[in-house]
Amino acid sequence: MLEPNELKELVYAQDKNVGNFEETKNEAYKMKRIQRMAKFNEKTHTVIETLQKWGLPFTLCEIIHGKKQRHRITTDIFIPDANVVIRQVDMNDEVEVSKANLFFKSMKANFYPMFIRSTDSEEFVITKLQNVLLKANQKPMKGFSKIKFIKYEKPKRPRIKAVKVGRSK
Repeated sequence: MLEPNELKELVYAQDKNVGNFEETKNEAYKMKRIQRMAKFNEKTHTVIETLQKWGLPFTLCEIIHGKKQRHRITTDIFIPDANVVIRQVDMNDEVEVSKANLFFKSMKANFYPMFIRSTDSEEFVITKLQNVLLKANQKPMKGFSKIKFIKYEKPKRPRIKAVKVGRSK
């Protein structure tokens, strides 16, 4: 299981390499992302380590908001190449289950939603992940193609100004 500092470093590294939606880069949602990461359980950490082992690009705690959506949806893991959104659900919490239902309804048209339920075993979650990735590879979903996925850019090099040199006579 990853330590909180390791998880933060992983988030910043993935954000830099893979990119984010514009909503996620907003400072107002920075705290929401950190709170969501603090709730990760061992199964979610296993999925993160598996994705790292497979070399798939992913982001953590991505905030997705389409033009026609009323609410902003927070995913736990987002795989942009396959348009797969993964969310962890505690089956004992009724509020979280209702949020998971809303998550599924709002994401099923554009993404492949997957849930890491508290009642599932780690082996079953990894098998489910493989099946979702195979399904996404066979029939790609469109995702939010109109919404730009922004990569962090390097700061521009300072411009060198020309200096006029006087002629010597």
